[in-house]
Amino acid sequence: MRRFLFCVVVSLLSFNIYAQTPQQLLEAAKKATKSDVKKDNLAAAEKAVEDALNAPENQAGYEAYLYKAKLMLSQAKLDENGRALTSITKKEFKSDYPKSAMTAVSALLTAMKNTKDPKATKEIAKVMTDIAPYLNQYASDFSEAKDYVSAYQSFKAALDVHEALKAAGQKGTLEKPEDYNKQLYLTGLLSNYAGKEAESVGIYEKLIANKVDSSFVYSALFRSKYDSDPKAAMAILEAGRKRHPDETSLLFLEINHYLKIGQLDVLIEKLKQGIEKEPENLSLYFTMGNVYDNLAQKETDAAKSDAYAKEALSWYKKTLEKDPKNADAVYSIGAYYYNRAAKVSTEIKKIESDMSKEGQKKYDKLTQEMLAEFDQALPFFQKSEALDPNNQNALIALKEIYARKNDMVMAKEFKTRLENVTNGEKNATSYFKQ
Repeated sequence: MRRFLFCVVVSLLSFNIYAQTPQQLLEAAKKATKSDVKKDNLAAAEKAVEDALNAPENQAGYEAYLYKAKLMLSQAKLDENGRALTSITKKEFKSDYPKSAMTAVSALLTAMKNTKDPKATKEIAKVMTDIAPYLNQYASDFSEAKDYVSAYQSFKAALDVHEALKAAGQKGTLEKPEDYNKQLYLTGLLSNYAGKEAESVGIYEKLIANKVDSSFVYSALFRSKYDSDPKAAMAILEAGRKRHPDETSLLFLEINHYLKIGQLDVLIEKLKQGIEKEPENLSLYFTMGNVYDNLAQKETDAAKSDAYAKEALSWYKKTLEKDPKNADAVYSIGAYYYNRAAKVSTEIKKIESDMSKEGQKKYDKLTQEMLAEFDQALPFFQKSEALDPNNQNALIALKEIYARKNDMVMAKEFKTRLENVTNGEKNATSYFKQ
């Protein structure tokens, strides 16, 4: 029993001798990062810093975070040396510490938050200023590697450094307005590639307030706000259109908006502007046809509806003039004549029970009109099927037209092909091969 107690006492004494206090851990981290850390000493320095940070008492202060940042600065400098060497040897540079600068900034921002001591703030600011140039270099590396999220985060960290320094009463790293605006712009641009537009609203708003002349800024801010506040988004877009009246990307955002809300009268004018600026943009011609198609379907006055439908047809034909294999335009022209035939078919049904001589005469006349419309539709549906043998609507139309023309062999052919598609299968080849 006495031997057991003796062992316990020795064990406790050993613990008291070798266990380091939070302050001792800070001193060890300070010593390890006092000067630039070489590669041979990195592992020991990393352990000293992590040990200091793992002590809960040190997490409320600034020193452990400052030493962490100094260690990351040493890593960035090692990368800089490697970059310089590969420029001489003409070898491809690969960073050993790509996130070092961003990690340093994160630690420094925490250090700055954890102290009000002017001397400590000045020391933190010095390391912030030293690390700042590396952020854009790493951002360029990330962009080149198409790691747009990391590129965005690195550019954003450079902004955070400048703003933290200014907030602490220190000299910023982007004192010239042109440098600051350029950093804002690059950060906003990369947020777009990184899918981080929503969190960059403040950046876009600053750019617009600073009158940075870029249509991208207006389009990005518009997209960021559109779902949550369409009215505010449209005000931004209108301001962008006034500032950049010849920028088609902003015009197309307007077109898409009016398409979405179905404001067709405004949309027609916007589409005309788009066609004037981009006369070879086929999507604008086809969209114009669609707009008039929608107007035709909504119009209750038969004469106006017919006029809208004919206008739609003219735009579909213009699309085909520029692209004879435009599948959407081919099908839509076929649908125009098919729908006209369907209207005649409705009139036929109204008089099919009239067995008088006059009734039969009218019936025959309407039947000929219907078949004539089907005949005009047929070549377009044939071409549509040739372009896409699994276009379900084209197959339905072909089956119906051939049945109306009493060509039951062809009607059966397209009934089978239609069933393939409706059953989830594919027609391997088109019937009307090109």
